[in-house]
Amino acid sequence: MERLWAEGVNAQLVLVGRYGWSAHWLRSRIESHAEFGTRLIWRDRAGDAELAALYRRATALVYPSVCEGFGLPLIEARHYGLPVIASDIPVFREIAGDSVRYFPALDDDALAALMREALARRQPPPDFPTLDWARACAGMALLARDMAAGRDHPRRVA
Repeated sequence: MERLWAEGVNAQLVLVGRYGWSAHWLRSRIESHAEFGTRLIWRDRAGDAELAALYRRATALVYPSVCEGFGLPLIEARHYGLPVIASDIPVFREIAGDSVRYFPALDDDALAALMREALARRQPPPDFPTLDWARACAGMALLARDMAAGRDHPRRVA
């Protein structure tokens, strides 16, 4: 965003979530940033209603994770019809396939280009299948069976 702001782009970056256990330096950098509180907003304790409102008002979800266990914000963005810009990491490809805009992890030039494009014109929302409770439970049952049978590679529910 610093690059886009320097180019004259007038947009907000809203960060949602608490800082990580070893990210004191990041918290300090965010809170001391010249745009903090105006164009750089941090909601470290957003509840469900606030999170839903943020998704509804956003131009895109930007998810620059380099190590992720699942990626729930991708599912949430899909629910709200919000375009996604995400790091090109395996778990995101597994969840969203080709329905989101990817950039190489840690490539700030590529990320800035995709953000600039999203701000210039509306991007399509992601369209990928998501699990419902029935499919999730069926998957857990298959996983339990595979583990009980000593299978190394559990089957997947599509």
